[in-house]
Amino acid sequence: MLSNARLFDESIQQCRKLAELYPEVSMPHGVLSEDYVQKQDYVQALHELHQNLTMDGEREISVALGQAYATGGWEGVLKKEAEIYQAPGKYYDPLAVASAYAELGNKDRKFFFAEQRLRQARVAVY
Repeated sequence: MLSNARLFDESIQQCRKLAELYPEVSMPHGVLSEDYVQKQDYVQALHELHQNLTMDGEREISVALGQAYATGGWEGVLKKEAEIYQAPGKYYDPLAVASAYAELGNKDRKFFFAEQRLRQARVAVY
């Protein structure tokens, strides 16, 4: 909620407390990663993303994103996320792809995958 109000420092403090109180819960690390992205602290963002993914049992994705960061910085991470989450199968997530393309500044791809997510939601309702 604090992130939505663009109160990133406050959100980081709250999420750190939650992570200490509930060390087995991955969600605070995901929010922390997003907060650090907004602050353009990509090293911390990647660290928290790694925590989140590892805790969720997605070590392979975490390693792939770490390698992408080593070779292409945060832009490399976004491109790798788009690649992973747009492939058919277990990880298909058009909303994650749309978000990655939005951060990359590719509006056409962002809208394409946002529309895919809407179609996916409509199918789920029927």
